[in-house]
Amino acid sequence: MARHREFNKEKALQQAMEVFWAKGYEATSVQDLLDAMGIHRGSMYDTFGDKKALYLATLKHYQSINYEALCDLFSRVESAFEALTIFLHSLMERGQSDNPPGCFMNNAMVETATQDQDVATITSRNTNYMIAEIGKLMQRGQEQGEIRRDQSATALARYLYSAVQGMKVMSKNGADSQTLENIIDVTLLALKA
Repeated sequence: MARHREFNKEKALQQAMEVFWAKGYEATSVQDLLDAMGIHRGSMYDTFGDKKALYLATLKHYQSINYEALCDLFSRVESAFEALTIFLHSLMERGQSDNPPGCFMNNAMVETATQDQDVATITSRNTNYMIAEIGKLMQRGQEQGEIRRDQSATALARYLYSAVQGMKVMSKNGADSQTLENIIDVTLLALKA
């Protein structure tokens, strides 16, 4: 039996994620993935499984990266309102960068979650995690007197999450930075105490 070449699993997962993100699940071929990851078919199947298993692994990878970054930002910035401002501007900058536009998780919600229960489970879990963390920040902001108190922290978190998803879709469709800046300004104004 031929021995497969050693490779960096994390790097290969990141490269596969970028292909799925740019092309979508259906338009991505196994050969596209192999070319991007720089591995052989046997290595892919032995390490990640088939195309769908790899896709699910990339979604979990993306979720983990973003969740850790969100928690890090929210924990290190004392002012809740400042943390929200930084969060929204970082999303705008990412949406305007050379990465595939939009959001990989958002793409999965729209493209595949409606037809695939495994994807729906991951995207739903991601939504719940994000709303829970944003809700904690909203509650902290209410306690600090920075965030409005006439709505529950959870309701405000759901509102912000919806605004964020809209920004991501608009980024994917080529919205310029001024358009996204306007959305950020109005969103922050709606949340401010």
